[in-house]
Amino acid sequence: TVTLAPIYPTDLVLGSVTSPDSVASGTSMNVAWTVTNLSSSATQASSWTDRVYLSTSALFNPDSAIPLGSQVHSGSLAAREAYSTSLLVSVPNGTTGDYFVVVRNDDALQVNDLARGNNTAVRSAPLHVALSPSPDLQVAWSTGSSAGVAGQPVTVSWSVSNLGEGAASGTWFDAVYLSADPILDAGDVRLASRP
Repeated sequence: TVTLAPIYPTDLVLGSVTSPDSVASGTSMNVAWTVTNLSSSATQASSWTDRVYLSTSALFNPDSAIPLGSQVHSGSLAAREAYSTSLLVSVPNGTTGDYFVVVRNDDALQVNDLARGNNTAVRSAPLHVALSPSPDLQVAWSTGSSAGVAGQPVTVSWSVSNLGEGAASGTWFDAVYLSADPILDAGDVRLASRP
């Protein structure tokens, strides 16, 4: 005979979500939330994922919201017990305006929770995202051969300056192209690139 263990549904409920009132794009902020198991049974799942989003509306739509980060909760949650946690998330560069901070508990549906309507919570007040100053990289030609032979190497050098008000972060490549005119287009030949 085969004995099947009973499956007891649980009811995880997201409490209030807290975050700063304002943040600059391209920087980080701390988001905090609380999850309570309101059922009379402990969760049979021993881990699940909570995810943080930015939404343009207080009516959360996962298809249009911007995912900022996720956190895995480890360990079963007993009946009537709760946990509070927080996550440092980065606001994408170029984001500006008013957004709602949303946390969705058990985002991957790992818990046997039949009441999904209370698994999402929205910060009561919108978050204002100010556009950070942008970098402005400009290339100055230094030296280069005035003539070349097909199939033979040529040496070119250049300098790059950031004339913008914001720092240039991350990694990128500079590339050298061969063009018949001063306008770079799809018909030009890429000769080389370097980080």
